Amino acid sequence: MKSLNTLIKARKKSYKHINEGEQLVKTHPFYGVSPFIILPLKHAEFQNDAEIRWLEYFKEIVQNIDNFEENYQQSVKLSMEIKNGEKKQKFS
Repeated sequence: MKSLNTLIKARKKSYKHINEGEQLVKTHPFYGVSPFIILPLKHAEFQNDAEIRWLEYFKEIVQNIDNFEENYQQSVKLSMEIKNGEKKQKFS
């Protein structure tokens, strides 16, 4: 878990470099002529966003696995309630 947190923090720190790069590009004389020169930085930003979301999702899965026994017991209880008609099954 610690290594996942470290990866997430490192990704979040990279926003500083991306933002600095954007500011530098926006002050470049060719930016007004061709705003496309900022696209690689935008790509890095969007890719970074996706990576952070994926790491956070993966971290959540790992946390759930860490709580496997508790989750398993809850799943068994829920399946018994559904089987006995005490609860309606939800599909989402």
